[in-house]
Amino acid sequence: QLVLSSTALGLPGLSAVVGPEEEREAIGLLRGLYEVTSLVEDAAASAVRIAQVFGLDSSRFSPIHSDLYGYSGVLALFRSEALDRIEVITPFDETRTMGRYFRRKGPRLYMAYAEADDLAPIRERLIAHAPRDWTGPRDERHPDNLFVHPGALCGVMLGISRTSHAWTWSGQPERVVPQESA
Repeated sequence: QLVLSSTALGLPGLSAVVGPEEEREAIGLLRGLYEVTSLVEDAAASAVRIAQVFGLDSSRFSPIHSDLYGYSGVLALFRSEALDRIEVITPFDETRTMGRYFRRKGPRLYMAYAEADDLAPIRERLIAHAPRDWTGPRDERHPDNLFVHPGALCGVMLGISRTSHAWTWSGQPERVVPQESA
């Protein structure tokens, strides 16, 4: 494995560990992580640098914007057929959690995202063990998305989406497998 600091990458707030890809059997309820979110001053410039550093085709990148969470940015996909990516975001609303965090901490990793085939058992465990440290639908039979807050994970924010559901906001919504087929 190769450990690269943010200085070596030329990407403030983002370090990386690079190693060979290998298939592993899933342990627990998550299939695996597919995204890290990096807060930056200029998402477009950071996306250009990510493409250079990792040898990626920026034509596969997808612009993103959320008034709800107060940010604009880019999804820098490593492969067009997979969700594996770095989400680079520039928060623009300091009244929102992400904007306040960025104002206090500056460029850095903000959160990660994972996939799970079924979020209901994860939600059940969160209700039992961290009832105030997560957000998402509490009554929906098969939720598509939820967030585990840093208080439940010792300082890390983790989004969890139903397998394939992240294509909804990843530029290819036609790839989402409907819930009844999932």
